[in-house]
Amino acid sequence: VLLLALIAVLALAACGGGGSRSADVPDGAFAVVGDKTVTKEGFEALIAQQKKSAESQKQDFPEVGTPEYEALKATIVKGLVEQKEWELEGEAMGIKVTDQEVETELDNIKKQNGLTDDQKYKPELAKAGVTDAQVREELVAEVGQVHDLHLAAEERKRHLRSQRRGGTVPAIPLVRVGQQRQAGDVGRP
Repeated sequence: VLLLALIAVLALAACGGGGSRSADVPDGAFAVVGDKTVTKEGFEALIAQQKKSAESQKQDFPEVGTPEYEALKATIVKGLVEQKEWELEGEAMGIKVTDQEVETELDNIKKQNGLTDDQKYKPELAKAGVTDAQVREELVAEVGQVHDLHLAAEERKRHLRSQRRGGTVPAIPLVRVGQQRQAGDVGRP
């Protein structure tokens, strides 16, 4: 299940808009984000994965040029652009994802899905139309995003602590939101 979710995330990460072509976007690319390029090859690989996924679930895949296809295309390109933005932000923050972190995350996903050896793992990749390298690349992005979120949370805590010490921000306890309640539910467990 998690492997399929990861594959879906990988596929969605490839969506985006087509917009007008800039002279700064090289041939074979959809966009350039900082020094990162969103390639047509990456896009086409994700489209192929989506098509294979639809076929395996006995669903229709939208025809090129239809509004449904254009929506899928826009979603994929948007996701690919956002992925490159996360990468740039992580680099700017000094975030480095190690091969060991990727391996550990991949091992966890494999265990959770009962894919403990290559004889089980590789056929699942083939069914989904992805390669091990694509899965690992997506895991680098995901682990980097987790690092980024942790760093942002720690920075926010440090900022609030320093403001509290300076007397500029009242010490307000964190509120954890649980189940949403309606006005008539107040006082009920």
